[in-house]
Amino acid sequence: MDRTDLRSFVGRSRALVEAAPPTSAAETRAWLVEPLLETLGWDVHADARRPDDPVAGVRLEYLLAVESTPAVFVAIESFADTLDAERARRLQTAMDRTGVDGAIYTNGRHWLLFAGPDGDPLECRLPSLLECDDALDSLSKASVRRRLEQHSRRLVARRLAVDRATLANSIADDLATVAGDAYSDEFRTAAGRFVDGLVESLADDSPRAAGTGGETDGRTLEFDHRSVTGRPDDENDRRELASRSDDSRSGPPAETKRETESAASTTSSTADAGRSRRPRDSTSDESAGADDGPDTDEDGEYVVRFFNDRGSIGAVGHSSPGSAMAHAAEYLLERGLSGIRVPWQSNDGVVVLNDEPVRADGTPMPSSRELSNGWHLDTSGTSDEQATRVVAMAERAGLRAMLTGDWSATTD
Repeated sequence: MDRTDLRSFVGRSRALVEAAPPTSAAETRAWLVEPLLETLGWDVHADARRPDDPVAGVRLEYLLAVESTPAVFVAIESFADTLDAERARRLQTAMDRTGVDGAIYTNGRHWLLFAGPDGDPLECRLPSLLECDDALDSLSKASVRRRLEQHSRRLVARRLAVDRATLANSIADDLATVAGDAYSDEFRTAAGRFVDGLVESLADDSPRAAGTGGETDGRTLEFDHRSVTGRPDDENDRRELASRSDDSRSGPPAETKRETESAASTTSSTADAGRSRRPRDSTSDESAGADDGPDTDEDGEYVVRFFNDRGSIGAVGHSSPGSAMAHAAEYLLERGLSGIRVPWQSNDGVVVLNDEPVRADGTPMPSSRELSNGWHLDTSGTSDEQATRVVAMAERAGLRAMLTGDWSATTD
């Protein structure tokens, strides 16, 4: 990056915003962001694409690439708007999930420069961009190209992670062309897992991807005092074998068993923390307020494991499906789900989350839990319906959910 070009950009931009500041996001993009990208050596027509869908859970205005390898995320707000802390957090999370190590988030007045996957972004104001030249240089096309010159498995993983949805849909469509549409949902699920497996295998900086130790690094296990409390080994084995037969929610059984047993061994030490996080049942009496269906079972094992594009990141569980659903919602609220607007519906049109315990037509939710942020979660229905809502919430947060334990036993 030429520092003289950067100085010229700052001078022109300051004169422009003092005379007639941008009045929309489109003007901010065209008058300020694109000229800076060009100053950094990027051709916004040849090097950038404008994704129609969120990438790893975050909306982007530009995805800059070098020879098809995703390199820099660009997110833009209107000049008059403030930067959104939640969107900035999602941007950093998306970098972690995809392996992309550079990003810019700006409204034209303030610039957040993410120069690397770790640490906090550097914040600069438009007049002081010259003082941020090192961070800007690391985001220039020349610097990015130098970093990408050494081809690696991790770069391939980055490409697959960013284009996961497109690849999975393409594979599923090819399978449906050969075998028909009757099993299209299974094809789509299997194709997604196939791409996920490749990403994990190719992300050579992840010990989990190589299958060597470190299985619990970066994961969270959240069980409350009514969580599973250790069954005999043969019972665990029986449940583990049963979970393998579930086509739509199967996963690495040995790893699932390790996490479940680990959670059981730590239940007593985490009981108080679990009680403080436990969502409140909206009915007057917790035991009476549970559904007439599966949620009345307090002797089961309902585990939800969460995955991002690079592997397993955490799990929650409970002895009843409704409570497991509520704990899953709390987990997801801390990881992106809080950005939704309520009432929020799943794909089947059911209101899952609302600021009052009512459905879309105003009728009360048959059974609900009040979450820590005051929202109400509909926990009614069969365990299969509850499982569908958990999966939908995870997808909305940019994650994937795998349900193991007694979910399959009650949904057969």
